[in-house]
Amino acid sequence: MNISKNLKASFLLSTVLFASCGIINNYSSRNWHGGDVGGHNYASFDEMNGRQDFKLLNPAAGDFSLKYTGDITEGELHLVIKQGRNIIVNRDVTGSVRDSVRISDGGNPDVKISVTGKHARGKYDITYPTSK
Repeated sequence: MNISKNLKASFLLSTVLFASCGIINNYSSRNWHGGDVGGHNYASFDEMNGRQDFKLLNPAAGDFSLKYTGDITEGELHLVIKQGRNIIVNRDVTGSVRDSVRISDGGNPDVKISVTGKHARGKYDITYPTSK
């Protein structure tokens, strides 16, 4: 009998802990379709809540253009592009956005991108040249 009570208590505690982690992290998505391959990061979604971080995979050497588009029909989407400690892009993406930014090697080709959604619906697409 004690084992059954302990098992129930453990299950209840686990459920509460998992539920609270979901609330703290506030990450969820519905109908997410996307990918992250060298030269291309993209996603479409019915709802995005949370943040996706990624690093450019095998970017071209030297200076290059990084192109990004976004079509957000609901909610908020925020885009941050960093190179080392330098913030290159820090903007909200609402409606339709099509833009590009020049990435200078400058001895630090490490480029990271963060996309954060709050009840966002739509899609984004980021492309850049890769080394061959």
